Amino acid sequence: MQVAVQHHRLTVHDAHLALIQRIDQDLRQLDTSWKQYDIAILAVSLSKNNLEIEQEKLRADRSDTFEVTRFEADLKATELPRLESQMSYLSVLTEVHFAMSTTLDTWEVLLND
Repeated sequence: MQVAVQHHRLTVHDAHLALIQRIDQDLRQLDTSWKQYDIAILAVSLSKNNLEIEQEKLRADRSDTFEVTRFEADLKATELPRLESQMSYLSVLTEVHFAMSTTLDTWEVLLND
């Protein structure tokens, strides 16, 4: 009987350590995903600035429509990585909430007992 209790305690302890390790790994991934998302937002912002500058140059006859079109394409090309990094961040955030059993609290879901 005592051996079974000790074995059960070790199993619970191992599960606890595995959970802590998973949460730690998920939090590091969350941080990385946030940084990637932040960089993607910056890339979109810089691309918008470049497009605005090129449009201003076009109005001053110092550029042509080909260049403006190229900057518009660059802006569109930065949007997809931004969306992908945002989705990745939200996906990892969901995993963290699940691992920490805070999903219902986060979404303010009340369970009727």
